[in-house]
Amino acid sequence: MPTRAAPAGAQVDRWNEFSVVELRALLRSYPIDRRSLPAPIELLRREELLEAQMQLAALVT
Repeated sequence: MPTRAAPAGAQVDRWNEFSVVELRALLRSYPIDRRSLPAPIELLRREELLEAQMQLAALVT
């Protein structure tokens, strides 16, 4: 039986458990081209960090 992807709301809830500092550290740990981000990681707002994490999670699943 195939598994289903979690709804977008569930993904946001999962990331909401992390602080902004933790989200930034996690984003830094990915080998990504940081020029694709809207701003340096240190300046990203929580919503931007959450969006980046969800996009990365979609790539690795």
